Amino acid sequence: MKLLGKNFNKKESYVVVQAEDDEDIWILYNFLQKGDRISCSTFRIVTKEGSNKSEKVLVRLVVKIEDIHYEAEGSSLRCKGRTVEEHKLVPLGSYHTVVIDTKYSFKIFKDSIDRYAMKVIHDAVDITNKAEVGTIILQEGIAHFCLLTNSQKVLVAKVEKSIPKKRRGLGESGYETAMKKFYGYCYDSFKRKFELEKLKVILIASPGTIAKTLYEYIMSEASKDQEKMILQSKDKFVIAHSFNGYLQSLDDTLKDPEVQKRLENTKFIKNILLLENFFTELNKDTGIAWYGKDVCVKAIGITGAVKHLLLTDTLFRSDDPKERQFYIRLSDKVRSQGGESTVFSSRHDSGEQLDKMTGIAVILNYPMPELDDESEDEED
Repeated sequence: MKLLGKNFNKKESYVVVQAEDDEDIWILYNFLQKGDRISCSTFRIVTKEGSNKSEKVLVRLVVKIEDIHYEAEGSSLRCKGRTVEEHKLVPLGSYHTVVIDTKYSFKIFKDSIDRYAMKVIHDAVDITNKAEVGTIILQEGIAHFCLLTNSQKVLVAKVEKSIPKKRRGLGESGYETAMKKFYGYCYDSFKRKFELEKLKVILIASPGTIAKTLYEYIMSEASKDQEKMILQSKDKFVIAHSFNGYLQSLDDTLKDPEVQKRLENTKFIKNILLLENFFTELNKDTGIAWYGKDVCVKAIGITGAVKHLLLTDTLFRSDDPKERQFYIRLSDKVRSQGGESTVFSSRHDSGEQLDKMTGIAVILNYPMPELDDESEDEED
């Protein structure tokens, strides 16, 4: 995300930003709240004075947001509200829906901005918080290319090629020719979609030996083309098994201990491992893992008890600033006592799982079975 301007003070704060990719749109969804004002270029159907014809024109409006809708398929935000500044073509107080995408910059005004919102913008601007892992999951004739960021899996390319069946004797060359073309298409997409200097790991997964063959093809072609960046990134590649070439299979591949070991220094996998640790302790019923607002608050109130606080970004999208501040203070309290606090994205499987369990959980430094009474009261 591009940060083009900012001003943070007690009376009024604003940021001027331009989203650059799908990840930025999701981040802005977590940043914007009802009551914020947004100033941007937007299209409006108007009837000009002295004319009976309506036309679509580009205008710059300031809209006070009443409703925010995230559209995952088109990767955009639709912010509906009323105009709060005069415009010669649009009456004051008119309803208008602003579509936020990657085409224009815009200015967001907030009456107050909390530390979580400031961190959201800071992390979006910091390139190190972008994708650290590129993945290719494939089978014969189909491949999906994804980038794994701290908040989501982003599909950046899909390759499809009709592959004839393997046949003994005369028909076999047709299969081999088709597969070679398929690998060539994958190589082209790999070069276009993956910025190797920014990625820590490139994971290639498939049934059988297809992933290994693609890796060998990439290296062979890179050597012919003298693609130094690819050749220098040889140690970044991880070859793994998947059940098929579809995205659903990627989740299973990422659960492989060997894959997790290779990805252990990436933010994406750290959250997965943290939640797995939570569920391990919860299933063993050790008294170390707990979830639910009341029981977690009680645990945090005991100095030094909480090792890790787990929250989802859903909790921070509340329209009530007091509720947002409540979770910010909880995080601060845990950190002040030597613990850690992690916010999970509800777009990740790990965040979805945590959302289903109230969106808040803790891992303790020592067992506290006495919290069980509090937990049962909350479930009732």
